[in-house]
Amino acid sequence: MITRDDFVTAARKRIGLPFVHQGRTEHGVDCVGLVVKSAEEIGVDTSGDKSNYSRLPHGVLLPVLDAIMDRVEGEWQVGDILVMKFLNEPTHVGIWTGENIIHSYSTLGKVVVHRMDDKWKRRVVAVYRLKEFA
Repeated sequence: MITRDDFVTAARKRIGLPFVHQGRTEHGVDCVGLVVKSAEEIGVDTSGDKSNYSRLPHGVLLPVLDAIMDRVEGEWQVGDILVMKFLNEPTHVGIWTGENIIHSYSTLGKVVVHRMDDKWKRRVVAVYRLKEFA
C-alpha cells in the first residue's frame, strides 16, 4: 500500500532538479511535472496528465486537476497538492510535507523545499489529494 510519506519521499528525491516547462523527465520538471513524476514513482496512474499548456496556464490548471484528483477542504494533510495563485490566477502547485512545501519554482530554476510562511499561505487557492489518499 502506498502512503502519503512515500509520495513526499519521491518528491524530495527531485529537490535540485532543474525547472523545465512541461518537463516530465529526470533532466527537469515543472511544478505539475514534479507531482506527476513523484506520483508515478509510487505507482499512481498518471495517464490523465496534460502537458500542452502555456507557461501561465490561466483557466486551465483547476479543470485538469479536478479531472484527475479530489479537491479537498479543511486542514492540509501530508502529500496534499497545494494550488497557488500568481498574478491573481491559479498557476502553480506544490506538495505539502506537513511543515514545508516542495515545488519546482521557475524563479529559482529548480525544485526547492521551503517553509510555508504567511506570504505563501495567502497564495493557496485550492487543495487537492491524490485519489489513492482520499
